[in-house]
Amino acid sequence: MTIKSLAREIHTSNVYAGWWPENRNRGEVMMLIISEIAEAVEGYEYDLKDDKLPDEYMFDVELADTAIRLLDLCGVDADNIPVVWEARLAAMDDELSGDIYAYLMRVVVYVSKAMEGHRRGNIIEYGENLWNALATVYCVAESYEIDLDRIISLKREFNATRQDHRLENRLKAGGKAY
Repeated sequence: MTIKSLAREIHTSNVYAGWWPENRNRGEVMMLIISEIAEAVEGYEYDLKDDKLPDEYMFDVELADTAIRLLDLCGVDADNIPVVWEARLAAMDDELSGDIYAYLMRVVVYVSKAMEGHRRGNIIEYGENLWNALATVYCVAESYEIDLDRIISLKREFNATRQDHRLENRLKAGGKAY
């Protein structure tokens, strides 16, 4: 499966699950990506196990959550956004020298640039920065020997069975809105 087809698959399943009502606020989704990164930092700093996938480390799972949200956004406009994947991955390790905080801050910078591109209606700038953020997440995983695709798969399987992710439960007062 290509990265673009994975993005389409994740986005399609999120639409089907009701996470993409008409006019979904993409800025909100990008802020949720930043919150996943913050949770990853917490897991990394305290060497915590994940509360949803207790056999996995929180850092690994939050990194996967970051990737899932990025893939979801990339999947919205997958046919209109050029994938800048391989070249970005090849250059990343030299650029950041394995510093976890530099990697994660680079994700934040790319998401911020994507937001600016989206705000200005520049789909290319928006998309390239989303792909760059995703490539950076994969570089973090590679640097720390995390099988990100496996963790993404585990988290997607878990999310598919979560009661708080069911549309009828999200629509209730106090339900998970996003």
